[in-house]
Amino acid sequence: MSNIINYQSDSDLKRLTNKSFSDLIEEFLSTKKSTQTKRAYKKDIATFFDAIGLKTVGELATLPVYELSKVILNYIESFKKFEAQREDRVHNPRTLNRKAYALSSFFEYLVANYGYPRNPVKVYTPYSTPDKTSTDDLEKDEVEAIWSHVKAEVIIAETNFQLVSRTQQKLIFSFLMLSLRRNEIAHLRWDDWDKKKWFITVFGKGQKYKYLPLNEKMKSILGDYESLKKKHWYISSYIFSPIRNNSTWDSAKPISWTYIFNLVKKVCTQLQLEWAIDPEKKITPHSFRTTFVKLALDSWKTDIEIMNTTGHSTSQMVKYYDSRSQLEVNAAWVVDDLLD
Repeated sequence: MSNIINYQSDSDLKRLTNKSFSDLIEEFLSTKKSTQTKRAYKKDIATFFDAIGLKTVGELATLPVYELSKVILNYIESFKKFEAQREDRVHNPRTLNRKAYALSSFFEYLVANYGYPRNPVKVYTPYSTPDKTSTDDLEKDEVEAIWSHVKAEVIIAETNFQLVSRTQQKLIFSFLMLSLRRNEIAHLRWDDWDKKKWFITVFGKGQKYKYLPLNEKMKSILGDYESLKKKHWYISSYIFSPIRNNSTWDSAKPISWTYIFNLVKKVCTQLQLEWAIDPEKKITPHSFRTTFVKLALDSWKTDIEIMNTTGHSTSQMVKYYDSRSQLEVNAAWVVDDLLD
């Protein structure tokens, strides 16, 4: 019975019992820095408690921890998928681990702040995951096709609205090609652009700053876009703001991440990039990040140079995003000249 919370004898646990799950989850999420992490954790944690039928924190407080461990393991296992031809190979290890990490972090918070007996997720053994990203990348000719397409869209613009909108889309793809994340692009401000030294400051994941030099093409595109927005009175402190917002009529706020995702899907669909080469290929904004690392490595850029652009803190992450195969990156090619 030592695994059951006796909340009547502990003031901290009384406070825990009197909280609603939603309030407790929000309190826990306030300790996290990343907006993406907060969103993912909130969904995983709330979905778990809803799935097992616990409505109040008081119900959780009377559930033995060892029983809760079994419930958590069964819940995570219920999401397990196997590869069609390999029933011993889990197809979605990252999904399973993510759900476990979210719940484990939540219970660690309860242990540290409310005297919960122990973390019931500790019994979970993480699944091994591939040491390479699963994000599909783009070939160089595909990147060139996308760039040619968005440039043409600007040229054929018929109205002021279309001109500003399509120039904005062109600039978004410019930053995608620099490996910026959707969130980083959406929240770029004009104040982040240093016009004297021609670089832009990016506030990224983990509340880290990175500094990107802008080449002559980027300077030109960004300058043209700024002039267009001022000329046609699309005023905002954000570089990328809604050109037309039919729901709230607020054009001073940043564009949404969803807008960038849908923009990439729209252009790739128009160019038939996804099924022209590989029916299983899925191009997303993150594909440009993987593509950048691949092209940079092909151009013999060092890990430090790549990390300064992507914002990664270790060379291991560069290797993680290196989508080139072991056949492409292989010392065996040095023998070619010897066999002529």
